Amino acid sequence: MTYRYRVYYEFNGPTKSDPFQTLKDEEQIADALDRVSSELSVYLDDDDAKITTSPEGRNAIVLTVETTRTDDLFLRSLTKCLRGLDLFASKLA
Repeated sequence: MTYRYRVYYEFNGPTKSDPFQTLKDEEQIADALDRVSSELSVYLDDDDAKITTSPEGRNAIVLTVETTRTDDLFLRSLTKCLRGLDLFASKLA
């Protein structure tokens, strides 16, 4: 199965679940986006998965993942990865 997402940074201010959240600077955003592939591969735990990224503007990337994992497992892995990096994603057609 192939998945495509636009992964991006967005600051929504402190939340109930993260009351100490602060705005990331450009370097921190770039670092988080650069780490998506490696972090996701750990959560996905699929040696045959193909994970690629390409730049999409200043604070976003397009993430493409080919994996044999189920939809549910993939979505849980992606959610954990993004939450840990303080990023968001929207599915692309």
